[in-house]
Amino acid sequence: MHNDMMRIQDHVELRRDLNNDAVIDVDTAAYEKYLKTKDSRRQQQQKVNNMETRINNMEADIADIKTLLVKLLEK
Repeated sequence: MHNDMMRIQDHVELRRDLNNDAVIDVDTAAYEKYLKTKDSRRQQQQKVNNMETRINNMEADIADIKTLLVKLLEK
């Protein structure tokens, strides 16, 4: 595969695939960093979603408690 690729001038991390003319980034460290960042963002978004769900559940519980207190005070 590497025989079918040519370095792109002034771009150490880029190669041109001679079979299909595609430009390929061969900087594996940058790609791994990108994957870690992407995973970190996904985890952060999941935390936010979980907190939002918990808050919504607490709001519903508080509304239920409020309704029960009003009924209790009416008696």
